[in-house]
Formats: sequence, C-alpha cells, structure tokens
Amino acid sequence: MSLEKLLKTAAKEKGVYADHLRHLRMFLAKHPELVTPFKNIVTTDNPIHIRELGQIDFKLKGLGLIKIDDNDNVQPGCELYRQYFKVRL
Repeated sequence: MSLEKLLKTAAKEKGVYADHLRHLRMFLAKHPELVTPFKNIVTTDNPIHIRELGQIDFKLKGLGLIKIDDNDNVQPGCELYRQYFKVRL
C-alpha cells in the first residue's frame, strides 16, 4: 500500500487501523461520560485548555486518545483519532 493510499484510508471503517479504532469506539460506548469531553476535543482544530472541559476523565489520556501539554492544553492523541471520531461521535 502506498503512503498516499494509507493516509487517505486510515480513518475509514475498512482502513488499516479499523480494528483498533472500533475497539476505542466500543470503549467510549461503555463509558458515555467520556464522549462529550472527547467530542469537544476532536471537533476543534485548536487545543482546548483543560479548564474549559470541566471534569475530564484521565482514562482518555491513558488510552492515548488525548494528550495534555505542559500548559494544560488538550488535543487528540493523533490526527487519526481526530479524523475518525470527529464524524463518529
């Protein structure tokens, strides 16, 4: 598979990361309290200050779904997560 094709299909249901992404989506379905904070994170292109999210569960961080920088700004753990979950939450 070419890099171009990989990048184009990675966030799709039949992409190379499909099983991993579905597993994470199932986890979120079992923990609905995490969905709204995570949705707020993936639907914006700019990092969000953790204070603006209210009570955030660090399960998201433990799963790698988010990353928090030294200034307490939160963003998706990677662009793949943003692309995939932006349309599925």
